[in-house]
Amino acid sequence: IYYWYSYQNVNVPKVQKKKSRYFTEEELSLYDGTDSEKPIYLSIMGRVYDVTEGKKYYAPGASYHFFAGKDATRSFLTGCFDMECFKKQPKGLDGLEPKEIDGIKSWVKDYDQKYKFVGYLKGYHK
Repeated sequence: IYYWYSYQNVNVPKVQKKKSRYFTEEELSLYDGTDSEKPIYLSIMGRVYDVTEGKKYYAPGASYHFFAGKDATRSFLTGCFDMECFKKQPKGLDGLEPKEIDGIKSWVKDYDQKYKFVGYLKGYHK
């Protein structure tokens, strides 16, 4: 009883959950590394990551710059690194085999560990 009474009047600050940001494809494209004042973002399975820490890979001229500012889900499977190929790919996960989706999920897990999650891609359909 003593403990309950002692702590019932303590003001404990409420933890405010930060609302997730939702990006349109157009907004995401602004974070492709071409503006040095902005971070570099990319999306996998509709999850947007700040990959600025890996700018040696994602900055303009780097080997994976193609992924910057885009949802790169399909490209992680296909190895499609050019715009012509990228535009021909379906969006989302439609038509993928469960094994392929598992492969993408492993990339998501890696990115969750390596980079900061910053939001979601609007309208991403799984």
